[in-house]
Amino acid sequence: MFCISCGTSLPDQARFCSSCGTQLPVAAGSATVQQQPSPVSSHHASPLVVQPRPAQQQQVYSGPPPPPSIVQQQTANALIAPGGQPTAAFNRLAAEVFYALDANVAPQRTGALEVSKLISYRTLSALSVPPYYGEYVLPTYAAVILIELIPNQPPTAPVVSWRGWHQFLLQKILAEPGQTYVGLTRLFGTFGMPVWFGAGDFPRAADPLAVGKEQRFRAEIYALAQRSLSSGSSGGGMLGGLFGGGGSSSGGGGKMSKMAAHAMLKLATQGSANIVNASLPAGTGFVAPFPGF
Repeated sequence: MFCISCGTSLPDQARFCSSCGTQLPVAAGSATVQQQPSPVSSHHASPLVVQPRPAQQQQVYSGPPPPPSIVQQQTANALIAPGGQPTAAFNRLAAEVFYALDANVAPQRTGALEVSKLISYRTLSALSVPPYYGEYVLPTYAAVILIELIPNQPPTAPVVSWRGWHQFLLQKILAEPGQTYVGLTRLFGTFGMPVWFGAGDFPRAADPLAVGKEQRFRAEIYALAQRSLSSGSSGGGMLGGLFGGGGSSSGGGGKMSKMAAHAMLKLATQGSANIVNASLPAGTGFVAPFPGF
């Protein structure tokens, strides 16, 4: 039975609520009072008197107790702490994926993630690979999200470090929790690794700050392509030093082809659906198919 005032679950025999102290109604017939039989004379038996039953009290149904707060629910394998910081479970997940990619995708066992390994991460996660991923997309993403890269590498062939991979995966979990969960489940299955995490271990909704970083990345891709189409070179801004253009960063003379520039423009415009879906709680469905980044 439940308390008619606060909804606390109580034993059927309880007369008062142990939580709020409310007196509970007793249903007729729920308690039977046994009367001691009076001694019966061998000569005269007392007539049986039937006492009238008391009127049954009407219980008021107040509904089930309120569910626990969703904010307070946190599984043992939660990847992100309430303050947005990665947990020990996240570090385990990031390490397992890093070692699996490094050991199974060429060049193997380099202790870093080259473009080929990050492309494999996307394909094994059932994500499309954007055009010019190694040449423009990944360097731009690393510059905007602040992902650590191995130094002294060609600017169009970036290599993500151990720390950079943790930064990359954290951003994806915060910005696209539902999509990242599905992708990692597929990747673990492909490598024959036991899936020890569940959907409840990922954030229920995207983090606004992480979504803002994704928007800035797409804006930078769009600006980069526009500059290339207008001037013939990838110049200026945050990525001038990466691609060798003019502007506020170090200048050079690198150029992006018109084909690449058009592909980058398409990539940036297609990201709008991704931004919308990232802001939805995990499991609510997608607005439209989208490639991701």
